Amino acid sequence: MWKTGGDFMKKGLLSFILALSFCVSLMPFSFATAEPKVVILPSKYSSHMLFKQNEPMVIEGEAPRNAEISAELYKGEELIAQGKCKATHCRFEIVLQAPAGSYDKYTLIVKKDGKEAKKFIDVVFGELWLASGQSNMMYPLGQSKVGADWQKTQTKLNPWVRAFYTPPYIEYKGSEEKLPVEPQNDIKNAYWVTGENDEIYGVSAVGYFFADKLQKDLNMPVGILNLSLGGSLVESWLSRDAVDNNKEVKNFLVEKGNYIEKDDWNEDEQNVYTDIATNFNQRINPVKAFRLSGMIWYQGESNIGDSDKDYFNCLSLLQSSYTKLFNYENGLLPIVCTQLAQYY
Repeated sequence: MWKTGGDFMKKGLLSFILALSFCVSLMPFSFATAEPKVVILPSKYSSHMLFKQNEPMVIEGEAPRNAEISAELYKGEELIAQGKCKATHCRFEIVLQAPAGSYDKYTLIVKKDGKEAKKFIDVVFGELWLASGQSNMMYPLGQSKVGADWQKTQTKLNPWVRAFYTPPYIEYKGSEEKLPVEPQNDIKNAYWVTGENDEIYGVSAVGYFFADKLQKDLNMPVGILNLSLGGSLVESWLSRDAVDNNKEVKNFLVEKGNYIEKDDWNEDEQNVYTDIATNFNQRINPVKAFRLSGMIWYQGESNIGDSDKDYFNCLSLLQSSYTKLFNYENGLLPIVCTQLAQYY
């Protein structure tokens, strides 16, 4: 499955919720090349998805120019929240206020000019964590000792753990080898699964066990954005904008040879494991519309040759830039880090 042998987050009563909605006038998403004829939503929206409770719930996508797009959230037959806007520059964004975390299941319907265009079932609300890093985070549940036994007996796991399942390598322009210089807005062939889906065994073992424990402790659904790559360096998870605005980190990456100027970028030749922003562009930026509870980070072996200071500067920049990216408003985005003993 792997192409490299390299080193590899209270239940409350629901009250009536007033919808917050607005439109944004921005350029089209990069996943469409021409004006769409239908409503297009990125893969981060699918049935079984989880949104962070009590936070803005962003629904964004593309639609024909000036089409009226609406989003409606239902609990059974009851309309809980709704919002609408017109597609400007073929793009739309609607923001609803998410309800409190609970075991209630919702249906989200997106409409174009009053007619249903997309429908998602089994949508839940709770705590949402980003799980990222390299091989120790990427290592799948089905290859852990207990996970392998569960998979062999086709055991159905926790239905209240939700995971955004992503392929190990991301397709871009029809290839898993090409790497975009610009941040992307979609992850092709990604979708949400529950603990009862067979695909859960391909999700991060650390991520699953973390979410399962937290779900039981908090007594509400917990989701993970499953985004990691074995052998990847920390700089591949940093955005170009963040690096360009941090002189110390930029100078370090230039000297190291992993800072690639835009004009020098060759999408057929760049290295997804080492080069600046490769994993940010393909894995992190596409999910920036979600609000997070925090992040679990299991990475560092591939940066063993860097000084403590340089790695700390990169990790600090990752934390501050992700805090801004995911609109986290309560101080710095919490990051739970796992470190290993040096093997030198």
